[in-house]
Amino acid sequence: MTDQDRERSSERAFRSLYSLDLHSARKRLLAAFERAYVQRLLDRVGGNVAAAARIAQVDRVTLFRMLKRHGIRIERGASIDRLRPIER
Repeated sequence: MTDQDRERSSERAFRSLYSLDLHSARKRLLAAFERAYVQRLLDRVGGNVAAAARIAQVDRVTLFRMLKRHGIRIERGASIDRLRPIER
């Protein structure tokens, strides 16, 4: 997915928030931001959770909870395309 595709996708998603109440829209938007932030941060450090936690200035446990909450499984040396949701 290119940056332009991501931008278009996020614009569509943003427009859909207007049909929600403020609390639900805020919750959905923050979750989407957190997921994207964590994915890009892990891509930047090659999947190194400790390094990602240092950069984000959060505890590793907090970062692991974020990964679990968003269903992100990491592979060492992963690129953003290889970070994928956990299959349930």
